[in-house]
Order: sequence, then C-alpha cells, then structure tokens
Amino acid sequence: MARDEKKCIAVKERTAREEVSNVQKINPDADPPDISVVAANTTVKATAALIRCSARGMPNNTYKYGKWIQTWNNVQVSEKPGKEKLELKSLTYEHSGVYTCSASNGIKVFGTNKEFMEGSVMLVVKSFPVITHVSEKTSAKLKDNATLEIYYYSNVAGSEVKLYRNVNGTRQEGVIYSVSETRAEVNLPVFTQIIRTGGTRAKILIQVQSQDDLGSYDLVVANEIDSSSRSFEIVPKGPPGQPYNVTVDNIQYNTAHLSWIRGYHGGLAQTFVIQLSTDLNMWRNITVYGGLNESLEPVSEVLSNLHDSTTYFVHMYAFNNEGSSPFTEILNYTTTSKTGKEENFEIDVAITSSVVGGVVAAVLGVVIIVIIARRILIKKAYIKVVQCMDKIFAIYGVPKLPEIVRQVSDLM
Repeated sequence: MARDEKKCIAVKERTAREEVSNVQKINPDADPPDISVVAANTTVKATAALIRCSARGMPNNTYKYGKWIQTWNNVQVSEKPGKEKLELKSLTYEHSGVYTCSASNGIKVFGTNKEFMEGSVMLVVKSFPVITHVSEKTSAKLKDNATLEIYYYSNVAGSEVKLYRNVNGTRQEGVIYSVSETRAEVNLPVFTQIIRTGGTRAKILIQVQSQDDLGSYDLVVANEIDSSSRSFEIVPKGPPGQPYNVTVDNIQYNTAHLSWIRGYHGGLAQTFVIQLSTDLNMWRNITVYGGLNESLEPVSEVLSNLHDSTTYFVHMYAFNNEGSSPFTEILNYTTTSKTGKEENFEIDVAITSSVVGGVVAAVLGVVIIVIIARRILIKKAYIKVVQCMDKIFAIYGVPKLPEIVRQVSDLM
C-alpha cells in the first residue's frame, strides 16, 4: 500500500473518531443503542424463520452489527454473520435456542470502551419427537414380559408412544403392552454438539404369550407435529451371542492387543472368556466382564506376559446364566523378537545396579574409616577425613555426609 494511501486511511479513521466525539460534545443526549430482538415461534413444517435485531440509540441512522450467536443450555451451537436480519431455512428442532445479536452506533458506554450492545430472544421451532436412545433387541421368556426403555426429546407437550408388530414390512396392531413415563436427561444432537437437556424416559412392558410374540416390532413416538419411529426385536432370553470382528494387532515381543464386538447378551449379564495357547492343547483363560452393555463399539484387552518369538493361538466365547455362545474362529499371531535396545536396557539395569551397589559399599567403607578416625585421630585430622569423604562422595554423585557426622568433631 502506498504511503500516501495509508496516510489517507489514517486521516479518515481519525476523522470518524472525531465525528463521534463531536456528536457526544454537541449532543449530550448521544447514547449507545438499546437492542431488542424479535422472533416468532414456528414449526419444522415452515419454510423459514426470520429474526430481527432492532437497535435504537442516538444517533439513530447508521449501525454496525456483530455476529449472531445461537446457544442451547448456555452452550454455543452456531454462529452467523452480523446483520440486522437473520433468516433460517430448512428448519429442524436444532434451530431452537437463544439467539443473541449486537449493534453499535459508534457511541461507547460512558466511562468504558464498550461499544457493541447486545440483545437476545428465545426461538422455539416445534418439532416431532426425537428418539435419542432405544435398544435394538430385548429378550423375554414365554408367558413373561419383555422390557424396553426408550429416551426421547420433544418440545411439544402431549407425546404418545405406540407399538406395532412388523410383519414383512407391514405394521399390525394388537400388541399388549403398557407404558410408564418419567422426566429424564437425554443426550440430544444439536448440529455438531451433543447437548444434555430435559427429555422423557419411557419404560414399556410387552406381554410375550407365545412364540408368535417374538420377532420384529416398530416403536412410534408422536405429537401434534408429526412422529418418529425405530424398529427393535424381541428374542428369547438365553445364552449370549457369539463375539465377532475379533482382531489381534499391535503385537510386541511380550504383549498383543485383542479387540472384538459384543454379541447380544441374551437378556442377562455376560462375561467374555479369552483362551490363549501355544500348542492348541493347554489354554490360558482371561476373563472380561461385559454385563448388559449393548454398545457396538469394540471391546479390547491387552494380552500380556507373552514370550518373544513365539506363535500364539487365540479364540474366545461369552457366557451368562443361561449358557455359552459358540467359540470364535481360532486366530494365530507371532510375537516379535527382542531388539538390541531391549536387551541393552536389561544390561544397563544390571550395570546400574552393580554401580549403585559399589557406591553403597564405598560409602559403608568410608563410614568405617570415620569411626576409626574418630577414635585414633585428633580433632584436626578428623576434619580432614570428613573433607576427603566429601570429595569422594562428589565423584560418585552421592550427597555430602549428614550434619550429625560433622558434629562429631565438636565432641573431641
């Protein structure tokens, strides 16, 4: 940028500041703006929503606007460019929340540097219920009840939970069930955030009177806006399913990393048993408690105390009080050999131990000399011995003699 051009810009900025200052001097009524934000609640069926940032101050002709900030439960979830009007399109429940705008007319709050004033409004975009969690399977014995829990969020009062049998993709009524609901905290996805907010926990008891009551179901949660649904399955209560996607990686000379994905627990707490062998005859068991967790995230265990350069075979199964799952396929892997670095480390430890032992022996020897010197030397000679010991200790990196040893000369 040319020197004259920079000078021109600097003059313009100074002139603008002087104009604002002159306004305050000429018009003592000059004030920063009051901000009011205007919005009307709407629904996800609307095409758009408009929010307006209304500023009123003195002077009241030109305003600069800061960014629009949207928050959920005091957590910022979006940010939009600063302007007087904000238009929201493709509405979802996520567009609900507190919207804050800011504006300035160049006048600062008296006695401060604050220039942009803020205002906020709460916008509600009414939506169909959002199901945040439900199990894909639940188990039951015949002549008993299956239990299913569902968590959902709805910003419209009066939601209703319904169940249907799913027969070849067709919903059929006639399911015998009961629903009890309580307020609960749910993990609600809001754009890129997960917001902990108020929701509903529904516990559903489903009668399983015969084999025909097992199988696929559709769960529907509806309110005045619309509905959302999830599918689940009722299976017989029994042994757990077989673990799957079993893999071995990060193989070292004495450890390896085993991971797998849980099969369905069968309605009872399950435990995983990992079996490890070098000859397919003798097996070492490692147990990992799985409980009633239904997560499809991998489970992992570090296999330790292995021998280097050795081939191992591994397989696993799961069990609960009703029985055991089938074994997984046998995998094999070979541990690495010890590297020179690892061997050198062990040698270094041994050498270090020897050196330390030597230093300790030297210290004990010197202490004996001190005792002898105490008995046969005069005070001056004793002091020289102590000074000599300090030098020896410095060579070995050992702290100086304790003060009590130094004070012996005072008793001579």
